[in-house]
Amino acid sequence: MYAHKFKSELVVITRRGELRIAKVAADFSAVGESVRRWIEQTGLEVEIRND
Repeated sequence: MYAHKFKSELVVITRRGELRIAKVAADFSAVGESVRRWIEQTGLEVEIRND
């Protein structure tokens, strides 16, 4: 289980749109699908990078 602060930080980093979700997840030893779910839970629009 991840701490709320950790989840929030990854959502903010991903929301910037500079890195792909998979890259953010890998950099922070998280699961990409978890990061996607956290983003969805916030209801925020996030640019998804596919490069």
